[in-house]
Amino acid sequence: MTDIANELFITAAFLAVLILAWALIWRFRPRIGGMLTQPRAITCLGGTALGNEARAFLIEAEGRKMLVVAGRRGGIEIMPLPAEADGTEGSVCA
Repeated sequence: MTDIANELFITAAFLAVLILAWALIWRFRPRIGGMLTQPRAITCLGGTALGNEARAFLIEAEGRKMLVVAGRRGGIEIMPLPAEADGTEGSVCA
């Protein structure tokens, strides 16, 4: 084989392998996607604006609720909230 024919053969074989891999991934994408998902470690439960300069978010991380206050120009404060007792509603401000 000549050099050009050899290069064309290698290029065609490489493209065939890429197309085959793409077809297999496309065919089995639900199963592959199911193996890749992980439970979320941090969940945002809500958020609100505190004026023009800051926002407050209520998040849950590893089963604990935390209040995050983020300022526009940098400062971030993370405050863990006290755990609620079973059957009673607690108030942070009471």
